[in-house]
Amino acid sequence: MMVSHLQYADDSILFSKATESNIWAAKSIMRIFELALGLKINFQKSQLLGMNVSKEWLSKMSYILNCKIGIFPCKYLGVPIGGNAKSISMWKPLVKSFEKKLSSWKGRFLSLGGRIILLNAVLSTLPVYTMSVHLLPKGLILSLDKIRRNFLWGGGEGKRKVNWVSWDNVCKNKALGGLGVKDLRKFNLALLGKWWSRLASGEEGLLYNIINHKYGSLESRWCEWVREYSQKSSLWWRNVCRINQLDTNNEGWLVEGFKLKLGEGNSVMFWRDTWIGVQSLAVRFPRLFLVSIDKEKRVSQMGNWIDEQWQWTLNWRRPLYE
Repeated sequence: MMVSHLQYADDSILFSKATESNIWAAKSIMRIFELALGLKINFQKSQLLGMNVSKEWLSKMSYILNCKIGIFPCKYLGVPIGGNAKSISMWKPLVKSFEKKLSSWKGRFLSLGGRIILLNAVLSTLPVYTMSVHLLPKGLILSLDKIRRNFLWGGGEGKRKVNWVSWDNVCKNKALGGLGVKDLRKFNLALLGKWWSRLASGEEGLLYNIINHKYGSLESRWCEWVREYSQKSSLWWRNVCRINQLDTNNEGWLVEGFKLKLGEGNSVMFWRDTWIGVQSLAVRFPRLFLVSIDKEKRVSQMGNWIDEQWQWTLNWRRPLYE
């Protein structure tokens, strides 16, 4: 499957093989666009990025397009791409944005409640889109939490203030006695979990088709693909697949939030899926699961319609009452 371009509003990325003929073709298309719509593309703000090509070739092609040469990591829609997401150095612009927004002087004129509101407001505008794509390194989260703590308790640069409440309690829900400040780690996991949910639903679209073509695993049972990913997969895909195990305090938290619709039972596993009650039948009845010879069957395969009534057919390795 080939993706030739991505577009959102007036931000566009064009993909092609690194050939001079493709560069001229792209320039011709953009020129036709200008003539047809009466708009003008700002090539001075555009960039040409290359992978596994020489600087000389890039320089020649950028001259043809009359644009700048870009370098990785670059930004698209505010999200850094092409860099090492595990490296804290990649996230320095985000840290600086936090420091700028939550500068100490702004906190001097606000009550504690006002500082809490500003904390959550900044969190809602600056890193949310980034956190929905990348799993932030733990070191980065510690740095951002330090900035937020200093702002909350009135500390400035080079100053230390008493933290009257532990940060864990600050991040608790107000109904549980906390201050309602968002926990960055949990918020990050929840945003990544939305991709898990979107892909698991099986709703076809560009993202679903690309992932299914590249990794060939989404057509299997809805949660099997999270265990089938390769270590050679992209960092984003590995993070999405293992999101259910990333919260060390509550492993399996994401699956617990899903509820399957049984329908005709053709895609729901009888023993392994949670389709009746709050746990799978394998968890609720482990001894029965061990002696079953139908561990991998769907619900629709575990019985038949007889005289308009459903009759279950359960097969065991041995008689149950021996």
